[in-house]
Amino acid sequence: MIDANRFLILVYLMVFTSIAFNIQAEKHCPAIFVVGDSHANEFSQTPHCKIHHISSCTMHRVGRDGLSIINLPAWGIEEGQVVIFVFGEIDARCHIGKQRDVFNRTTEEIIETLVQNYLNTIHLNRQAYKELTCVVYSVTPPTDIVFNPHYPAYGSLFDRVAITKRLNHRLAEMCKETGVHFLDVYNDYADAMGVLRVELSDGNVHINPEFNGPIIAKLSQLISKEQ
Repeated sequence: MIDANRFLILVYLMVFTSIAFNIQAEKHCPAIFVVGDSHANEFSQTPHCKIHHISSCTMHRVGRDGLSIINLPAWGIEEGQVVIFVFGEIDARCHIGKQRDVFNRTTEEIIETLVQNYLNTIHLNRQAYKELTCVVYSVTPPTDIVFNPHYPAYGSLFDRVAITKRLNHRLAEMCKETGVHFLDVYNDYADAMGVLRVELSDGNVHINPEFNGPIIAKLSQLISKEQ
Protein backbone atom coordinates (compact mmCIF):
# COMPACT_ATOMS: atom_id res chain seq x y z
CA MET A 1 0.00 0.00 0.00
CA ILE A 2 1.23 3.53 -0.80
CA ASP A 3 0.56 6.06 1.95
CA ALA A 4 -1.08 9.42 1.21
CA ASN A 5 2.15 11.42 1.16
CA ARG A 6 3.90 9.06 -1.20
CA PHE A 7 0.83 9.00 -3.45
CA LEU A 8 0.79 12.81 -3.66
CA ILE A 9 4.51 12.85 -4.44
CA LEU A 10 3.97 10.25 -7.19
CA VAL A 11 1.12 12.30 -8.72
CA TYR A 12 3.26 15.45 -8.56
CA LEU A 13 6.14 13.73 -10.34
CA MET A 14 3.83 12.41 -13.05
CA VAL A 15 2.30 15.85 -13.67
CA PHE A 16 5.71 17.56 -13.65
CA THR A 17 7.11 15.00 -16.10
CA SER A 18 4.12 15.46 -18.41
CA ILE A 19 4.47 19.25 -18.38
CA ALA A 20 8.21 19.05 -18.99
CA PHE A 21 7.65 16.65 -21.91
CA ASN A 22 5.08 18.95 -23.50
CA ILE A 23 7.33 21.99 -23.11
CA GLN A 24 10.19 20.09 -24.72
CA ALA A 25 7.90 19.00 -27.58
CA GLU A 26 6.85 22.61 -28.11
CA LYS A 27 10.51 23.63 -28.37
CA HIS A 28 11.14 21.10 -31.11
CA CYS A 29 8.05 22.00 -33.13
CA PRO A 30 8.72 24.92 -35.47
CA ALA A 31 6.29 27.80 -35.61
CA ILE A 32 3.94 27.43 -38.58
CA PHE A 33 2.77 30.55 -40.39
CA VAL A 34 -0.17 30.15 -42.79
CA VAL A 35 -0.66 32.95 -45.31
CA GLY A 36 -3.50 32.86 -47.79
CA ASP A 37 -7.04 33.62 -48.84
CA SER A 38 -10.05 32.40 -46.85
CA HIS A 39 -8.88 28.79 -47.32
CA ALA A 40 -6.07 29.52 -44.87
CA ASN A 41 -8.77 29.06 -42.22
CA GLU A 42 -8.79 25.36 -43.11
CA PHE A 43 -5.72 25.30 -40.83
CA SER A 44 -7.51 27.06 -37.96
CA GLN A 45 -7.60 23.91 -35.82
CA THR A 46 -4.13 22.71 -36.76
CA PRO A 47 -1.63 22.85 -33.85
CA HIS A 48 1.10 25.53 -33.87
CA CYS A 49 -0.44 27.37 -36.84
CA LYS A 50 -0.78 31.14 -36.96
CA ILE A 51 -2.98 32.40 -39.79
CA HIS A 52 -2.35 35.57 -41.80
CA HIS A 53 -5.45 36.08 -43.92
CA ILE A 54 -5.27 38.21 -47.07
CA SER A 55 -8.92 38.61 -48.00
CA SER A 56 -9.95 37.43 -51.48
CA CYS A 57 -6.35 37.40 -52.68
CA THR A 58 -5.68 35.42 -55.85
CA MET A 59 -2.66 33.43 -56.92
CA HIS A 60 -2.44 35.86 -59.82
CA ARG A 61 -2.10 38.80 -57.46
CA VAL A 62 0.58 37.08 -55.39
CA GLY A 63 2.62 36.43 -58.52
CA ARG A 64 2.03 39.89 -59.94
CA ASP A 65 2.70 41.98 -56.83
CA GLY A 66 5.58 40.00 -55.34
CA LEU A 67 7.08 41.37 -52.14
CA SER A 68 4.55 44.19 -52.01
CA ILE A 69 1.81 41.65 -51.22
CA ILE A 70 3.82 38.98 -49.34
CA ASN A 71 6.90 40.09 -47.43
CA LEU A 72 7.80 37.53 -44.79
CA PRO A 73 10.76 39.40 -43.24
CA ALA A 74 8.59 42.50 -42.79
CA TRP A 75 5.98 40.35 -41.04
CA GLY A 76 8.48 39.06 -38.52
CA ILE A 77 8.89 35.53 -39.87
CA GLU A 78 12.09 34.10 -38.40
CA GLU A 79 14.70 31.57 -39.43
CA GLY A 80 13.64 27.95 -39.06
CA GLN A 81 9.92 28.60 -39.28
CA VAL A 82 7.45 26.91 -41.62
CA VAL A 83 5.37 29.02 -44.01
CA ILE A 84 2.35 27.57 -45.81
CA PHE A 85 1.02 29.41 -48.86
CA VAL A 86 -2.71 28.99 -49.54
CA PHE A 87 -3.86 30.52 -52.81
CA GLY A 88 -5.47 29.47 -56.10
CA GLU A 89 -9.05 28.42 -55.34
CA ILE A 90 -10.39 31.80 -56.45
CA ASP A 91 -8.34 31.62 -59.65
CA ALA A 92 -9.69 28.14 -60.44
CA ARG A 93 -13.27 29.03 -59.56
CA CYS A 94 -13.53 32.44 -61.22
CA HIS A 95 -10.68 33.43 -63.49
CA ILE A 96 -8.81 30.70 -65.35
CA GLY A 97 -11.81 29.52 -67.39
CA LYS A 98 -12.86 33.10 -68.09
CA GLN A 99 -9.38 34.10 -69.24
CA ARG A 100 -9.40 31.08 -71.54
CA ASP A 101 -12.76 31.87 -73.11
CA VAL A 102 -12.72 35.67 -73.24
CA PHE A 103 -9.13 36.19 -74.31
CA ASN A 104 -8.67 32.99 -76.34
CA ARG A 105 -5.81 31.76 -74.16
CA THR A 106 -5.09 28.09 -73.52
CA THR A 107 -5.63 26.63 -70.06
CA GLU A 108 -2.06 25.32 -70.11
CA GLU A 109 -0.55 28.74 -70.81
CA ILE A 110 -2.66 30.46 -68.16
CA ILE A 111 -1.75 27.92 -65.49
CA GLU A 112 1.92 27.91 -66.46
CA THR A 113 2.11 31.69 -66.11
CA LEU A 114 0.21 31.63 -62.82
CA VAL A 115 2.38 28.96 -61.24
CA GLN A 116 5.68 30.42 -62.42
CA ASN A 117 4.86 33.88 -61.06
CA TYR A 118 3.48 32.46 -57.81
CA LEU A 119 6.58 30.36 -57.14
CA ASN A 120 8.76 33.32 -58.06
CA THR A 121 7.21 35.38 -55.26
CA ILE A 122 7.82 32.51 -52.84
CA HIS A 123 11.42 32.31 -54.04
CA LEU A 124 11.92 36.06 -53.52
CA ASN A 125 10.86 35.59 -49.91
CA ARG A 126 13.05 32.52 -49.40
CA GLN A 127 16.14 34.49 -50.48
CA ALA A 128 15.97 36.48 -47.25
CA TYR A 129 16.57 33.34 -45.14
CA LYS A 130 19.19 30.67 -44.63
CA GLU A 131 16.62 28.20 -43.30
CA LEU A 132 12.93 28.49 -44.09
CA THR A 133 10.53 25.66 -44.90
CA CYS A 134 8.10 26.78 -47.60
CA VAL A 135 4.97 24.75 -48.29
CA VAL A 136 2.41 25.22 -51.05
CA TYR A 137 -1.04 23.94 -50.13
CA SER A 138 -3.08 22.20 -52.80
CA VAL A 139 -6.09 24.00 -54.20
CA THR A 140 -9.30 22.77 -52.56
CA PRO A 141 -11.70 20.72 -54.74
CA PRO A 142 -14.46 22.79 -56.38
CA THR A 143 -18.13 22.58 -55.47
CA ASP A 144 -21.62 23.75 -56.39
CA ILE A 145 -23.03 23.14 -52.91
CA VAL A 146 -24.82 26.46 -52.69
CA PHE A 147 -25.11 29.67 -54.66
CA ASN A 148 -23.42 32.48 -52.78
CA PRO A 149 -22.83 35.89 -54.41
CA HIS A 150 -19.70 36.26 -52.31
CA TYR A 151 -18.28 33.12 -53.95
CA PRO A 152 -19.24 33.36 -57.63
CA ALA A 153 -18.11 30.75 -60.12
CA TYR A 154 -17.36 30.73 -63.84
CA GLY A 155 -18.07 27.69 -65.98
CA SER A 156 -19.44 24.27 -65.21
CA LEU A 157 -18.50 22.35 -62.09
CA PHE A 158 -16.61 19.69 -64.02
CA ASP A 159 -14.75 22.28 -66.08
CA ARG A 160 -13.56 23.70 -62.75
CA VAL A 161 -12.64 20.22 -61.56
CA ALA A 162 -10.41 19.77 -64.62
CA ILE A 163 -8.87 23.22 -64.14
CA THR A 164 -8.20 22.62 -60.43
CA LYS A 165 -6.63 19.23 -61.02
CA ARG A 166 -4.37 20.65 -63.73
CA LEU A 167 -3.41 23.58 -61.50
CA ASN A 168 -2.51 21.26 -58.63
CA HIS A 169 -0.57 18.99 -60.96
CA ARG A 170 1.57 21.86 -62.23
CA LEU A 171 2.04 23.23 -58.71
CA ALA A 172 3.32 19.83 -57.58
CA GLU A 173 5.73 19.62 -60.51
CA MET A 174 7.16 23.10 -60.08
CA CYS A 175 7.41 22.79 -56.31
CA LYS A 176 9.53 19.68 -56.80
CA GLU A 177 11.69 21.51 -59.34
CA THR A 178 12.29 24.46 -57.01
CA GLY A 179 12.64 22.73 -53.64
CA VAL A 180 9.32 23.85 -52.22
CA HIS A 181 7.12 21.32 -50.42
CA PHE A 182 3.67 20.56 -51.81
CA LEU A 183 0.99 19.64 -49.29
CA ASP A 184 -1.52 17.71 -51.37
CA VAL A 185 -4.82 16.82 -49.70
CA TYR A 186 -7.07 17.15 -52.76
CA ASN A 187 -8.02 13.47 -52.94
CA ASP A 188 -8.64 13.34 -49.19
CA TYR A 189 -11.55 15.75 -49.60
CA ALA A 190 -12.80 15.03 -53.13
CA ASP A 191 -15.38 12.46 -54.19
CA ALA A 192 -14.94 10.08 -57.13
CA MET A 193 -15.78 12.94 -59.55
CA GLY A 194 -13.19 15.28 -58.05
CA VAL A 195 -15.80 17.45 -56.30
CA LEU A 196 -15.52 18.65 -52.70
CA ARG A 197 -17.34 16.16 -50.45
CA VAL A 198 -20.32 17.94 -48.93
CA GLU A 199 -19.97 16.24 -45.54
CA LEU A 200 -16.37 17.48 -45.24
CA SER A 201 -17.13 21.04 -46.30
CA ASP A 202 -18.19 24.10 -44.34
CA GLY A 203 -21.39 24.21 -46.41
CA ASN A 204 -19.66 26.37 -49.01
CA VAL A 205 -16.33 26.31 -50.87
CA HIS A 206 -14.06 25.49 -47.92
CA ILE A 207 -12.95 22.34 -46.13
CA ASN A 208 -14.44 22.27 -42.64
CA PRO A 209 -11.46 22.65 -40.25
CA GLU A 210 -13.17 20.20 -37.89
CA PHE A 211 -12.26 17.50 -40.43
CA ASN A 212 -8.63 18.48 -40.91
CA GLY A 213 -7.14 15.16 -39.83
CA PRO A 214 -5.51 14.48 -43.23
CA ILE A 215 -4.09 18.02 -43.27
CA ILE A 216 -2.51 17.59 -39.84
CA ALA A 217 -1.18 14.11 -40.64
CA LYS A 218 0.44 15.08 -43.93
CA LEU A 219 1.80 18.36 -42.58
CA SER A 220 3.31 16.56 -39.58
CA GLN A 221 4.94 14.02 -41.86
CA LEU A 222 6.35 16.78 -44.05
CA ILE A 223 7.77 18.76 -41.12
CA SER A 224 9.27 15.68 -39.47
CA LYS A 225 11.33 15.05 -42.60
CA GLU A 226 12.82 18.54 -42.26
CA GLN A 227 14.04 17.96 -38.70
